[in-house]
Amino acid sequence: VQHEVGAFNESAFVKYSGSPDNVISCGFSLEEGNYHPTQKPIKLMEALIALTTKQGQIVIDPFCGSGSTLVAAQNLKRDYIGFELKPEYVNICHKRLALDKSHKQFNFSDDAFN
Repeated sequence: VQHEVGAFNESAFVKYSGSPDNVISCGFSLEEGNYHPTQKPIKLMEALIALTTKQGQIVIDPFCGSGSTLVAAQNLKRDYIGFELKPEYVNICHKRLALDKSHKQFNFSDDAFN
């Protein structure tokens, strides 16, 4: 089947990069803030997720920081699971994801893991 996960989907790649190249150049959009020191552009994460998963699949980010990968997964109608230790970044994640109320969010306290 054409364009399954792992195959090169040139039309999807061109949507994000503008040309059928092997480099994705994506910067931050105007509405993206400086939430985290290693924050990635949502457009870049959308491109990577679109090229490696299908709608309805789960994206896992074990170090989600401010949640750019989770926001990108949400935008592309993927389910997502994120892990973050620092409460300030967990709060930022929740705020960024709250723009779409259709996803359920679960909160765990530090006590649950001790």
